[in-house]
Amino acid sequence: MCCLFTGGCSSDSENPILEEYDRLWRLAVDGDANDKLTFFFYTMEHRDSLADYTGTALDQLVDASSRGSGEASFWLGYMSEEGIWTRQSDEEAMKSYLLSAEQGYAAGMHKCILEFAHLAEAAGTEDDKDFALNNAQKWYDAIFDLRRDSTDLFKSARFNYAVARLKINPSDEYGMTLLSDAAIDGHETAISIIREFYADASSPEFKGDTHAELVIKRWTPTIEIIGRNDQQIE
Repeated sequence: MCCLFTGGCSSDSENPILEEYDRLWRLAVDGDANDKLTFFFYTMEHRDSLADYTGTALDQLVDASSRGSGEASFWLGYMSEEGIWTRQSDEEAMKSYLLSAEQGYAAGMHKCILEFAHLAEAAGTEDDKDFALNNAQKWYDAIFDLRRDSTDLFKSARFNYAVARLKINPSDEYGMTLLSDAAIDGHETAISIIREFYADASSPEFKGDTHAELVIKRWTPTIEIIGRNDQQIE
């Protein structure tokens, strides 16, 4: 039988999912942010069976976020972005992702980099573009400081940020450097992009083209390093 005034459930129906839900809920109510996250993830995993109890899990997630959990804030952003258990809102999602990043959570920083990079690509004015790029750079710098603890997220952030900058300006030298670093670090898509652009820039039809000359200048050392890396693998 559900406890309508508490949000928990006590059950004599031998339903193991409800019994575990009730156990985790009791831990979450008086527990720390990790207990609340555990309760939330369990409810998410069994959300079809626990459809009547999801509001309680969301409340615990909000509580964990308010206690400083960047992971909880990140998931609040995800829930708002996808419209799961709450109204879909990109604005509310971005607020939660920003809070997650400010709380030091690497996945929140990564998401902010992506979102601000997309805003920069779609910006209608130079001021809006500069604002978005400055914020993307801010969170890239932050995740760079965490790269040893969040290696995969950092590599993904570096590649996506580089691509975003180069979409806005193909001659952006900082973006070219970031993409080069990603390729040297073994990012397969970065390697493919650099090889494709380098081959195009080296073709006779682009001889004398300013951008092609920049590509050759900046990425010749990268192409050489990639080639040596390939030989070592073979």
